[in-house]
Amino acid sequence: MTAPLLVLTLTMILIAVQRLPGVQINRPAGALTGAVLMLLATDLTLEQASAAVHLPTLALLLGLMIVARYLEEGGWLRGLEGGLSRCAIHAPRTLAPTVALAAGMLSALLMNDTVCLALTPLLTRVCLRTGIAPIRPLIALILGSNVGSLMLPLGNPQQAFIALQAPMTFNGYAAALAPLGGLLLGATALVLWLLPLHRSDPIPACNPELEPDAPGRPNRLVPLIALGLLGALLAGADMTLAVLTAAALLLLLGGASPDRMLARIDWPLLLMFAGLFVVMEGVVRSGAPESLWQTMAPWMGGEGARPLIVLGLTTLIGSNLVSNVPFVMLAAPWIPPFADPQAAWRVLAAISTLAGNLALTGSMAALIVAEAARKQGVILGFWPFFRVGAPLTLLTCTIAMAWFI
Repeated sequence: MTAPLLVLTLTMILIAVQRLPGVQINRPAGALTGAVLMLLATDLTLEQASAAVHLPTLALLLGLMIVARYLEEGGWLRGLEGGLSRCAIHAPRTLAPTVALAAGMLSALLMNDTVCLALTPLLTRVCLRTGIAPIRPLIALILGSNVGSLMLPLGNPQQAFIALQAPMTFNGYAAALAPLGGLLLGATALVLWLLPLHRSDPIPACNPELEPDAPGRPNRLVPLIALGLLGALLAGADMTLAVLTAAALLLLLGGASPDRMLARIDWPLLLMFAGLFVVMEGVVRSGAPESLWQTMAPWMGGEGARPLIVLGLTTLIGSNLVSNVPFVMLAAPWIPPFADPQAAWRVLAAISTLAGNLALTGSMAALIVAEAARKQGVILGFWPFFRVGAPLTLLTCTIAMAWFI
């Protein structure tokens, strides 16, 4: 049991730290390194590792990335830039809550990671051109995209995994969690509106390199295919198959070069998830999750509110220790023994998502925004985010648990 836990710890360190003296490392490389070490240091075989990689989840993520890239390519998200610019000029206090609401609603449909990739440069341009300090709006982008992604199973990777594992239909998931996600997104926007503006926040000089790329010629089929995808999901179609069908249609009919569009897919993100699947399979086979479950079983067993509260607290802590996606993979075997497994899945989905707002390192969306902003001369530090994110996380998690029990 020791070797798999050591490999897991090292993998999480590599994913979180990313900077080691004399070593070039990033998150996908850290996950792949962890997978290889798990194969070398334990009795996990290549066949077992291959079987552990959950292809429906990876296929769903790939399809969502393709759909989002085609919408971005045609300039269908560009109209948001003008709206945010007017908001920044005429009502700067409302910029952060508006960003949170817009990012949250988009993230529910297009996955928060892809929304953050698309909106960070757009939002940075708006702030620098209008003289608004970008830190608060960037924090709002992270908070809103994470909270809003709770509403639908397409919102983030761990929710896609949970929806396929539970299993939950698209409509079943939406009926259970969309009202809660909408409530929490509204609460997030309200908190951001109530926070005082800090006029002393630094405003970097506008960089001419921040000019947006010229959008491709709009193809009217792109939004029609996206709407068709939404209709298919609402009609109860298999999520992975529906998303892949839309992605294939876009590659054929979307108007842009498939080579160019596929080159813009975040393949390293898919590699990271594949590596994490292998790492977590080694941990599961070591018996560590079962041992932890046996320790927690007296608290998580039985009916009533206590099992769900303990699961929620464990998820909040665990998601910030090992990140939310690995924790969800680790905790998935715990859910079937619950008296009400569907309620437990919903708690796991909600709290693991909301926990990502506690700290800047708590979610992939936050790290994506911080890295993209850094490339444009805006430094989003740990403490400015923590001062807003930590209290909001505790508030939203408390509301969520009250909702469930």
